[in-house]
Amino acid sequence: MKEEYLHLIWKQKRLPFHLMKLITGEKFQILNVGIHNNESGPDFFCGEVVIDNYNWIGNIELHVKSSDWNLHNHQLDKAYNNVILHVVYEYDKPIYINGRLLPTLVLKEYLDVKHFEKYLNSTLKYSEFMCEKNTVYLDSIYLESMKQKVIINRIDRKINFISLIPNLDFNQVFYLFIANAFGMKVNSIPFQELANTLTLKMLHRERKENYCVLILGVSGLLDKDNLLFSKLDFNFWNFTKQKYSFISMDKFIWKKKGLRPSGFPEKRLLQFSKFVENFNFNTCFTDSTSKEILVFLKSVFHKINSDSCNLKFSKGTIELIITNGFIPFIWWLGNYKNDFELKEKSIEILSLMNSESNATILKWTKIGVKNENAYDSQALLEIYNHFCSKKKCLFCDVGNKILDK
Repeated sequence: MKEEYLHLIWKQKRLPFHLMKLITGEKFQILNVGIHNNESGPDFFCGEVVIDNYNWIGNIELHVKSSDWNLHNHQLDKAYNNVILHVVYEYDKPIYINGRLLPTLVLKEYLDVKHFEKYLNSTLKYSEFMCEKNTVYLDSIYLESMKQKVIINRIDRKINFISLIPNLDFNQVFYLFIANAFGMKVNSIPFQELANTLTLKMLHRERKENYCVLILGVSGLLDKDNLLFSKLDFNFWNFTKQKYSFISMDKFIWKKKGLRPSGFPEKRLLQFSKFVENFNFNTCFTDSTSKEILVFLKSVFHKINSDSCNLKFSKGTIELIITNGFIPFIWWLGNYKNDFELKEKSIEILSLMNSESNATILKWTKIGVKNENAYDSQALLEIYNHFCSKKKCLFCDVGNKILDK
Protein backbone atom coordinates (compact mmCIF):
# COMPACT_ATOMS: atom_id res chain seq x y z
CA MET A 1 0.00 0.00 0.00
CA LYS A 2 1.15 3.55 -0.75
CA GLU A 3 0.31 6.51 1.47
CA GLU A 4 -0.15 8.75 -1.57
CA TYR A 5 -2.95 6.42 -2.72
CA LEU A 6 -4.67 6.81 0.65
CA HIS A 7 -4.45 10.59 0.16
CA LEU A 8 -6.08 10.22 -3.26
CA ILE A 9 -9.09 8.16 -2.17
CA TRP A 10 -9.57 10.28 0.95
CA LYS A 11 -9.58 13.48 -1.08
CA GLN A 12 -11.95 11.95 -3.65
CA LYS A 13 -14.15 10.39 -0.91
CA ARG A 14 -13.93 6.97 -2.60
CA LEU A 15 -14.90 5.15 0.59
CA PRO A 16 -18.19 3.66 1.91
CA PHE A 17 -18.29 5.90 4.98
CA HIS A 18 -21.86 4.80 5.81
CA LEU A 19 -20.60 1.22 6.40
CA MET A 20 -17.56 2.11 8.48
CA LYS A 21 -16.91 2.54 12.19
CA LEU A 22 -13.96 3.78 14.21
CA ILE A 23 -11.58 1.24 15.73
CA THR A 24 -13.41 1.71 19.07
CA GLY A 25 -16.72 0.77 17.42
CA GLU A 26 -18.15 4.29 17.45
CA LYS A 27 -20.15 5.54 14.50
CA PHE A 28 -19.01 8.72 12.83
CA GLN A 29 -19.89 11.10 10.04
CA ILE A 30 -17.46 12.89 7.75
CA LEU A 31 -18.72 16.44 7.12
CA ASN A 32 -15.49 17.67 5.50
CA VAL A 33 -12.45 15.59 4.51
CA GLY A 34 -10.29 18.72 4.83
CA ILE A 35 -7.85 20.60 2.61
CA HIS A 36 -4.96 18.53 1.26
CA ASN A 37 -1.61 19.78 2.57
CA ASN A 38 1.45 19.16 0.38
CA GLU A 39 3.91 20.75 2.82
CA SER A 40 5.09 19.63 6.26
CA GLY A 41 2.44 19.12 8.93
CA PRO A 42 -0.81 17.11 9.00
CA ASP A 43 -2.01 15.71 5.66
CA PHE A 44 -5.42 17.45 5.63
CA PHE A 45 -6.25 20.78 7.28
CA CYS A 46 -9.63 21.92 8.60
CA GLY A 47 -11.45 18.59 8.49
CA GLU A 48 -14.80 18.16 10.23
CA VAL A 49 -16.03 14.93 11.80
CA VAL A 50 -19.02 14.02 13.98
CA ILE A 51 -18.15 11.40 16.61
CA ASP A 52 -20.73 10.30 19.18
CA ASN A 53 -22.88 13.36 18.32
CA TYR A 54 -20.01 15.79 18.94
CA ASN A 55 -18.59 17.95 16.12
CA TRP A 56 -14.80 17.93 15.85
CA ILE A 57 -13.00 20.45 13.63
CA GLY A 58 -9.25 20.09 13.07
CA ASN A 59 -6.60 18.27 11.08
CA ILE A 60 -6.62 14.71 9.73
CA GLU A 61 -3.53 12.52 9.36
CA LEU A 62 -3.18 9.46 7.10
CA HIS A 63 -0.70 6.58 7.40
CA VAL A 64 -0.24 3.08 6.02
CA LYS A 65 0.14 1.77 9.60
CA SER A 66 -1.03 3.48 12.77
CA SER A 67 2.47 2.97 14.26
CA ASP A 68 3.83 5.26 11.52
CA TRP A 69 2.67 8.10 13.78
CA ASN A 70 5.54 7.37 16.15
CA LEU A 71 7.88 6.30 13.34
CA HIS A 72 7.52 9.81 11.86
CA ASN A 73 7.94 11.40 15.35
CA HIS A 74 4.58 13.18 15.24
CA GLN A 75 4.32 12.66 19.00
CA LEU A 76 7.16 15.19 19.37
CA ASP A 77 5.67 17.81 17.02
CA LYS A 78 3.11 20.29 18.40
CA ALA A 79 1.77 20.82 14.87
CA TYR A 80 -0.01 17.45 15.25
CA ASN A 81 -1.67 18.19 18.60
CA ASN A 82 -4.94 19.24 16.97
CA VAL A 83 -5.34 16.13 14.80
CA ILE A 84 -8.93 14.94 15.28
CA LEU A 85 -8.83 11.73 13.20
CA HIS A 86 -6.15 9.20 12.30
CA VAL A 87 -6.92 7.38 9.03
CA VAL A 88 -4.82 4.24 8.46
CA TYR A 89 -4.69 1.27 6.11
CA GLU A 90 -3.66 -1.08 8.90
CA TYR A 91 -4.10 -0.74 12.67
CA ASP A 92 -1.18 -2.10 14.67
CA LYS A 93 -0.90 0.31 17.62
CA PRO A 94 -3.13 2.76 19.55
CA ILE A 95 -2.00 6.39 19.39
CA TYR A 96 -2.50 8.94 22.15
CA ILE A 97 -2.33 12.77 22.10
CA ASN A 98 -1.84 14.31 25.55
CA GLY A 99 -3.25 11.15 27.13
CA ARG A 100 -6.32 11.09 24.85
CA LEU A 101 -6.84 8.10 22.55
CA LEU A 102 -6.75 9.42 19.00
CA PRO A 103 -9.91 8.39 17.06
CA THR A 104 -8.77 6.01 14.32
CA LEU A 105 -10.42 4.84 11.11
CA VAL A 106 -9.10 1.67 9.42
CA LEU A 107 -9.49 1.38 5.63
CA LYS A 108 -8.05 -2.03 4.80
CA GLU A 109 -11.24 -4.03 4.32
CA TYR A 110 -13.08 -1.21 2.55
CA LEU A 111 -10.67 -0.42 -0.29
CA ASP A 112 -11.56 -1.13 -3.91
CA VAL A 113 -8.79 -3.56 -4.92
CA LYS A 114 -9.43 -3.15 -8.66
CA HIS A 115 -9.21 0.64 -8.35
CA PHE A 116 -5.91 0.33 -6.50
CA GLU A 117 -4.54 -1.94 -9.25
CA LYS A 118 -5.61 0.59 -11.90
CA TYR A 119 -3.92 3.30 -9.86
CA LEU A 120 -0.66 1.35 -9.77
CA ASN A 121 -0.84 0.71 -13.53
CA SER A 122 -1.57 4.36 -14.31
CA THR A 123 1.31 5.61 -12.18
CA LEU A 124 3.68 3.23 -13.94
CA LYS A 125 2.50 4.51 -17.34
CA TYR A 126 2.06 8.10 -16.20
CA SER A 127 2.53 10.85 -18.78
CA GLU A 128 2.99 14.43 -17.61
CA PHE A 129 1.04 15.90 -20.53
CA MET A 130 -1.86 14.12 -22.21
CA CYS A 131 -1.41 16.47 -25.21
CA GLU A 132 2.36 15.97 -25.39
CA LYS A 133 2.43 14.48 -28.91
CA ASN A 134 0.09 17.13 -30.32
CA THR A 135 1.30 20.40 -28.81
CA VAL A 136 4.05 21.10 -31.36
CA TYR A 137 1.60 20.65 -34.27
CA LEU A 138 -1.15 22.82 -32.80
CA ASP A 139 -1.56 26.51 -33.66
CA SER A 140 0.07 28.49 -30.84
CA ILE A 141 -3.02 30.70 -30.60
CA TYR A 142 -4.76 28.09 -28.42
CA LEU A 143 -1.95 27.93 -25.89
CA GLU A 144 -1.65 31.75 -25.87
CA SER A 145 -5.40 32.01 -25.26
CA MET A 146 -5.10 29.63 -22.32
CA LYS A 147 -2.13 31.54 -20.91
CA GLN A 148 -4.07 34.81 -20.94
CA LYS A 149 -6.90 33.21 -18.98
CA VAL A 150 -4.80 31.49 -16.37
CA ILE A 151 -2.42 34.37 -15.66
CA ILE A 152 -5.43 36.41 -14.50
CA ASN A 153 -6.65 33.49 -12.37
CA ARG A 154 -3.19 33.08 -10.88
CA ILE A 155 -2.84 36.73 -9.83
CA ASP A 156 -6.44 36.87 -8.59
CA ARG A 157 -5.72 33.89 -6.34
CA LYS A 158 -2.61 35.62 -4.97
CA ILE A 159 -4.66 38.62 -3.81
CA ASN A 160 -7.48 36.62 -2.20
CA PHE A 161 -6.01 36.72 1.30
CA ILE A 162 -6.28 40.52 1.37
CA SER A 163 -10.02 40.52 0.70
CA LEU A 164 -10.50 38.80 4.07
CA ILE A 165 -8.87 41.69 5.95
CA PRO A 166 -11.10 44.81 6.30
CA ASN A 167 -10.26 48.50 6.81
CA LEU A 168 -6.60 48.50 5.80
CA ASP A 169 -4.75 51.48 4.39
CA PHE A 170 -2.77 51.09 1.16
CA ASN A 171 0.58 51.04 2.95
CA GLN A 172 -0.44 48.20 5.27
CA VAL A 173 -1.89 46.23 2.36
CA PHE A 174 1.37 46.75 0.47
CA TYR A 175 3.33 45.60 3.55
CA LEU A 176 1.19 42.45 3.76
CA PHE A 177 1.80 41.59 0.11
CA ILE A 178 5.56 41.93 0.56
CA ALA A 179 5.53 39.87 3.77
CA ASN A 180 3.57 37.16 1.97
CA ALA A 181 6.14 37.15 -0.84
CA PHE A 182 9.09 36.87 1.57
CA GLY A 183 7.48 33.76 3.06
CA MET A 184 7.60 32.14 -0.38
CA LYS A 185 5.32 29.11 -0.72
CA VAL A 186 6.31 27.36 2.52
CA ASN A 187 6.10 30.21 5.06
CA SER A 188 3.68 32.69 3.47
CA ILE A 189 1.02 32.18 6.16
CA PRO A 190 3.40 32.74 9.13
CA PHE A 191 4.71 35.86 7.40
CA GLN A 192 1.13 37.13 6.98
CA GLU A 193 0.47 36.50 10.68
CA LEU A 194 3.65 38.37 11.56
CA ALA A 195 2.69 41.39 9.42
CA ASN A 196 -0.81 41.47 10.92
CA THR A 197 0.59 41.38 14.47
CA LEU A 198 3.48 43.78 13.94
CA THR A 199 1.86 46.33 11.63
CA LEU A 200 3.73 48.84 9.49
CA LYS A 201 2.47 51.71 11.68
CA MET A 202 3.95 50.01 14.76
CA LEU A 203 7.31 49.60 13.05
CA HIS A 204 7.35 53.22 11.90
CA ARG A 205 6.97 54.37 15.52
CA GLU A 206 10.34 52.81 16.31
CA ARG A 207 13.88 53.49 15.09
CA LYS A 208 14.91 51.57 11.98
CA GLU A 209 17.81 49.87 13.72
CA ASN A 210 15.27 48.16 15.99
CA TYR A 211 13.07 46.77 13.21
CA CYS A 212 15.04 43.55 13.09
CA VAL A 213 14.73 42.64 16.77
CA LEU A 214 11.00 43.49 16.69
CA ILE A 215 10.32 41.31 13.66
CA LEU A 216 12.30 38.38 15.05
CA GLY A 217 10.81 38.81 18.51
CA VAL A 218 7.24 38.67 17.24
CA SER A 219 8.11 35.70 15.00
CA GLY A 220 9.10 33.64 18.05
CA LEU A 221 12.46 32.75 16.48
CA LEU A 222 14.60 35.27 18.40
CA ASP A 223 17.31 33.19 20.07
CA LYS A 224 20.35 34.44 21.97
CA ASP A 225 22.28 31.32 20.99
CA ASN A 226 21.81 31.94 17.26
CA LEU A 227 24.96 33.62 15.91
CA LEU A 228 22.89 35.42 13.26
CA PHE A 229 21.24 37.41 16.05
CA SER A 230 24.32 38.11 18.23
CA LYS A 231 24.31 41.89 17.57
CA LEU A 232 20.62 42.43 18.33
CA ASP A 233 19.37 44.37 21.37
CA PHE A 234 17.47 41.74 23.35
CA ASN A 235 16.71 44.23 26.14
CA PHE A 236 14.85 46.42 23.65
CA TRP A 237 12.71 43.45 22.63
CA ASN A 238 11.84 42.67 26.27
CA PHE A 239 10.82 46.31 26.80
CA THR A 240 8.79 46.59 23.58
CA LYS A 241 7.12 43.23 24.17
CA GLN A 242 5.63 44.67 27.37
CA LYS A 243 4.83 48.00 25.72
CA TYR A 244 2.66 46.47 22.98
CA SER A 245 1.63 43.31 24.89
CA PHE A 246 3.09 41.22 22.08
CA ILE A 247 2.69 37.45 22.23
CA SER A 248 5.40 35.75 20.21
CA MET A 249 4.32 33.31 17.51
CA ASP A 250 4.86 29.57 18.06
CA LYS A 251 8.13 28.32 16.60
CA PHE A 252 6.54 25.21 15.08
CA ILE A 253 4.50 27.39 12.70
CA TRP A 254 7.66 28.13 10.73
CA LYS A 255 8.66 25.42 8.24
CA LYS A 256 12.11 24.35 7.05
CA LYS A 257 11.30 21.09 5.29
CA GLY A 258 12.58 21.09 1.71
CA LEU A 259 14.35 24.44 2.12
CA ARG A 260 18.02 25.18 1.66
CA PRO A 261 19.73 27.08 4.53
CA SER A 262 19.52 30.29 2.45
CA GLY A 263 15.72 29.95 2.53
CA PHE A 264 15.34 29.15 6.24
CA PRO A 265 12.81 31.43 8.00
CA GLU A 266 15.51 33.03 10.20
CA LYS A 267 17.39 34.19 7.09
CA ARG A 268 14.24 35.36 5.32
CA LEU A 269 13.14 37.34 8.41
CA LEU A 270 16.50 39.10 8.55
CA GLN A 271 16.20 39.96 4.86
CA PHE A 272 12.62 41.12 5.38
CA SER A 273 13.67 43.46 8.20
CA LYS A 274 16.45 44.88 6.03
CA PHE A 275 13.97 45.45 3.20
CA VAL A 276 11.45 47.19 5.48
CA GLU A 277 14.23 49.47 6.72
CA ASN A 278 15.03 50.55 3.16
CA PHE A 279 11.55 50.83 1.61
CA ASN A 280 8.89 53.41 2.56
CA PHE A 281 5.88 51.54 1.06
CA ASN A 282 4.74 54.65 -0.78
CA THR A 283 2.61 53.65 -3.76
CA CYS A 284 3.49 56.62 -6.01
CA PHE A 285 5.99 54.51 -7.99
CA THR A 286 3.01 52.83 -9.67
CA ASP A 287 2.48 56.04 -11.71
CA SER A 288 5.63 55.24 -13.71
CA THR A 289 5.81 53.07 -16.84
CA SER A 290 6.15 49.30 -16.50
CA LYS A 291 9.83 49.41 -17.43
CA GLU A 292 10.54 52.24 -14.98
CA ILE A 293 8.75 50.38 -12.19
CA LEU A 294 10.86 47.26 -12.76
CA VAL A 295 14.09 49.30 -12.82
CA PHE A 296 13.05 51.04 -9.58
CA LEU A 297 12.20 47.79 -7.78
CA LYS A 298 15.47 46.15 -8.74
CA SER A 299 17.37 49.25 -7.59
CA VAL A 300 15.88 48.88 -4.10
CA PHE A 301 17.24 45.35 -3.78
CA HIS A 302 20.59 46.27 -5.33
CA LYS A 303 21.01 49.06 -2.76
CA ILE A 304 20.36 46.59 0.07
CA ASN A 305 22.86 44.16 -1.47
CA SER A 306 25.52 46.86 -1.70
CA ASP A 307 25.02 47.85 1.97
CA SER A 308 24.81 44.33 3.41
CA CYS A 309 27.45 41.62 3.48
CA ASN A 310 25.51 38.69 4.93
CA LEU A 311 21.93 39.36 3.77
CA LYS A 312 22.33 39.67 0.03
CA PHE A 313 19.35 38.81 -2.17
CA SER A 314 20.04 36.41 -5.01
CA LYS A 315 18.77 37.30 -8.47
CA GLY A 316 16.20 34.52 -8.24
CA THR A 317 14.93 35.68 -4.85
CA ILE A 318 14.55 39.27 -6.08
CA GLU A 319 12.49 38.13 -9.05
CA LEU A 320 10.31 35.88 -6.88
CA ILE A 321 9.54 38.72 -4.47
CA ILE A 322 8.67 41.03 -7.36
CA THR A 323 6.52 38.32 -8.97
CA ASN A 324 4.72 37.23 -5.80
CA GLY A 325 4.63 40.54 -3.91
CA PHE A 326 4.82 43.66 -6.02
CA ILE A 327 2.91 42.43 -9.07
CA PRO A 328 -0.10 41.09 -7.07
CA PHE A 329 -0.16 44.38 -5.12
CA ILE A 330 -0.26 46.49 -8.31
CA TRP A 331 -3.03 44.21 -9.60
CA TRP A 332 -4.94 44.56 -6.31
CA LEU A 333 -4.51 48.35 -6.44
CA GLY A 334 -5.86 48.34 -10.00
CA ASN A 335 -8.90 46.38 -8.79
CA TYR A 336 -9.44 48.70 -5.85
CA LYS A 337 -9.19 51.87 -7.95
CA ASN A 338 -10.96 50.33 -10.93
CA ASP A 339 -7.83 51.25 -12.92
CA PHE A 340 -7.38 48.88 -15.87
CA GLU A 341 -4.06 50.51 -16.79
CA LEU A 342 -2.54 49.51 -13.44
CA LYS A 343 -3.59 45.89 -14.01
CA GLU A 344 -2.07 45.99 -17.49
CA LYS A 345 1.20 47.25 -15.99
CA SER A 346 1.43 44.22 -13.70
CA ILE A 347 1.15 41.90 -16.72
CA GLU A 348 3.66 43.98 -18.72
CA ILE A 349 6.20 43.82 -15.87
CA LEU A 350 5.98 40.02 -15.95
CA SER A 351 6.72 40.05 -19.68
CA LEU A 352 9.84 42.18 -19.00
CA MET A 353 11.23 39.77 -16.40
CA ASN A 354 13.29 36.64 -16.90
CA SER A 355 11.56 33.28 -17.03
CA GLU A 356 11.67 31.09 -13.93
CA SER A 357 13.68 27.90 -14.01
CA ASN A 358 12.27 24.94 -12.11
CA ALA A 359 11.30 21.30 -12.58
CA THR A 360 7.82 22.09 -13.93
CA ILE A 361 9.08 24.61 -16.51
CA LEU A 362 11.72 22.08 -17.62
CA LYS A 363 8.91 19.61 -18.37
CA TRP A 364 7.32 22.14 -20.71
CA THR A 365 10.63 22.83 -22.40
CA LYS A 366 11.16 19.13 -23.06
CA ILE A 367 7.93 18.91 -25.09
CA GLY A 368 8.86 21.94 -27.17
CA VAL A 369 6.84 24.71 -25.51
CA LYS A 370 8.58 28.10 -25.56
CA ASN A 371 9.20 29.89 -22.29
CA GLU A 372 10.68 33.33 -22.92
CA ASN A 373 9.80 35.43 -19.86
CA ALA A 374 8.12 35.43 -16.44
CA TYR A 375 4.70 35.87 -18.04
CA ASP A 376 5.21 32.59 -19.90
CA SER A 377 6.59 30.69 -16.91
CA GLN A 378 3.86 31.91 -14.52
CA ALA A 379 1.16 30.94 -17.01
CA LEU A 380 2.70 27.53 -17.72
CA LEU A 381 3.00 26.80 -13.99
CA GLU A 382 -0.69 27.62 -13.58
CA ILE A 383 -1.73 25.44 -16.53
CA TYR A 384 0.33 22.50 -15.28
CA ASN A 385 -0.77 22.73 -11.63
CA HIS A 386 -4.48 23.23 -12.26
CA PHE A 387 -5.10 21.41 -15.53
CA CYS A 388 -2.32 19.05 -16.72
CA SER A 389 -1.51 17.46 -13.36
CA LYS A 390 -5.24 16.98 -12.65
CA LYS A 391 -6.00 15.73 -16.17
CA LYS A 392 -8.62 18.48 -16.67
CA CYS A 393 -8.10 18.53 -20.43
CA LEU A 394 -11.76 19.33 -21.14
CA PHE A 395 -11.34 22.65 -19.31
CA CYS A 396 -8.20 23.64 -21.25
CA ASP A 397 -8.26 25.45 -24.61
CA VAL A 398 -5.42 23.25 -25.89
CA GLY A 399 -7.01 20.00 -24.68
CA ASN A 400 -10.40 20.97 -26.11
CA LYS A 401 -8.95 21.69 -29.54
CA ILE A 402 -7.06 18.39 -29.64
CA LEU A 403 -10.11 16.41 -28.48
CA ASP A 404 -12.23 18.15 -31.16
CA LYS A 405 -9.95 16.89 -33.94
